[in-house]
Amino acid sequence: MGSGHPRVWAVLTILAFPVVLLAGEIFGLSWAASFGLALLASFLILCLEGLIRKRSWLFEKPFEDLLSHPELSFRLIFFVGALLLILESALILIMATNENFTEQFVELTLHKQCYAGKSRTDSRLCAYLKKSEDGYIRQNFNLKDAEGLAMRNAAAKAWFPDEQLVSCAERIINRTAYCSAGYLHLSIVHCTAWEINANGSLEASKAVTRYAAAAITQNGVGMPAATYFSDNTNDENWKSAMGKSAQKYSDLFYSSPISHNLITALQAEALGRAQALLR
Repeated sequence: MGSGHPRVWAVLTILAFPVVLLAGEIFGLSWAASFGLALLASFLILCLEGLIRKRSWLFEKPFEDLLSHPELSFRLIFFVGALLLILESALILIMATNENFTEQFVELTLHKQCYAGKSRTDSRLCAYLKKSEDGYIRQNFNLKDAEGLAMRNAAAKAWFPDEQLVSCAERIINRTAYCSAGYLHLSIVHCTAWEINANGSLEASKAVTRYAAAAITQNGVGMPAATYFSDNTNDENWKSAMGKSAQKYSDLFYSSPISHNLITALQAEALGRAQALLR
């Protein structure tokens, strides 16, 4: 099938409309602008065909016969109905089998209606969805990693204050509540300071793996932060961080060497975090 065949031009003309329409939606254009650009794209293809072939596929005999067929409207209705039935069946199947469908649908609605600038961002829907999203992110972030992040940040600041790229990993040994919004942490923490070599890959320049203690409380914006941090059992910060358990965990500090396998795992985790920072 050559480039001048009318079927090629027919396919291009028809496909241009939905492709440009979807592209406009993806790039945040209004529905009117997307629809207008889609019509323009199809029209430009017809004009281009006229310049190249000196005629349009619309006036080729096979297409003239098709468009003038008395059963054309019935066939179109049947085809569109069958297509919609397939799409609806697929949607019902996805809803039934995908546990995250509702969450993904809400995220799509939030992005489309509230972040893409297509409707009022101060609407009740946007306010409710944004509040729900912020609460979900805050809740899951705190549960998963916020306190560990506070410990890692404190270790990086204490051990490598002048380095530009530092990543850390930790394993919590003990976590004890000491006030309504605070915890005493004892962890094994590994931090690596990185350099980027000539070929763009990471190269470790310094690394530290130690027991560390911290008192972690909420900062001014409600996120966990280390108010005391120490890897020295003899200083005041260790005693402040561990409270009544300071002596107990000082003994653990000296009697339990960190295993090689754990150090290897922490090193790999720190490398992964450093690579993620560079993406």
